[in-house]
Amino acid sequence: MALEFQSIDTRRLPADHRLNTLHDFLARELMGIDIKPTNDGPGFTVTVNALVLPGIRIVEGLSDPLTCQRTQAMLADGQDDFMLDVMSAPVELTLEKRWHVTARAGDGLLYPLDRAWRMVHDRADVRCLRFSRALLAKVIPDLDACPLRVLRPEDGLLGLLMGYADLVYKGGAGQDATLAAAMSRHLVELAAHAFAKDGAKPMEAETRQSVAAMRLDLFKAEIERSLADCAFDIGRLARRHKVTPRYIQMLFADAGTTFTDFLRQRRLALAYRLLCDPAQAERNVADLAYAAGFSDLSHFNRAFRRRFGATPREIRKVC
Repeated sequence: MALEFQSIDTRRLPADHRLNTLHDFLARELMGIDIKPTNDGPGFTVTVNALVLPGIRIVEGLSDPLTCQRTQAMLADGQDDFMLDVMSAPVELTLEKRWHVTARAGDGLLYPLDRAWRMVHDRADVRCLRFSRALLAKVIPDLDACPLRVLRPEDGLLGLLMGYADLVYKGGAGQDATLAAAMSRHLVELAAHAFAKDGAKPMEAETRQSVAAMRLDLFKAEIERSLADCAFDIGRLARRHKVTPRYIQMLFADAGTTFTDFLRQRRLALAYRLLCDPAQAERNVADLAYAAGFSDLSHFNRAFRRRFGATPREIRKVC
């Protein structure tokens, strides 16, 4: 069974219905809030796309400058989950008139829905995770000891958490309920460590395994996006994710392969698809090999034959 997506795009609504419809969606479906555009006008835009997992919503969108708030009266709806927001613009948030923070663009801002708060931000790309309080409370006993937290991207955990959430979101339509539940557990385990009051606290063995699995998924996704780049290598991957090449090699070794072999096999699979693609019929084998990330044609031909038991030209004839 496919997972549920919830979406709204004010650009598709009549100008005089935008705010009312958005208010209704945000109050009923997402997080029970009131909003006020900084520049109220017919061009006001908010898009929200949410993937609903067991105990978690993954939200991506775009918002024009807004002031949004959850007032004391709104708390009567009983919503008590936690929101983690990461925006491409600075965010100011005041919680119960007692705590006030300014999060930088790219910071993670964690706050609860069972307390009154007010948030102000400029136009921004928005990425959010809504966590069930019940789920988080199982792994963070002192959840309410620090109700407002700012996660900096420098420690790497925020990027890992949001990167894995992005992978889950993009693959959402093809995920069944069993896989979705497993992904929720992974996200909560990582969130527990990222949100921990004491960031130096060692990870439990099970959490380390989950983090390793998520990092490997992210590394593989990065490789898939970079197959056509002949210069892509383990050093570039390590720099992008702020880890060492040795760590990457270790994760691939634990999965029964190597970085080099995984990259080669994925490039060979891409080359095979290109050779069998009618739209590429006018391109020669050398061009397609280069398009698949191979800079040495002789190496490509040898590797292709070992992998598929035939030459690229032979495969092209039978496709």
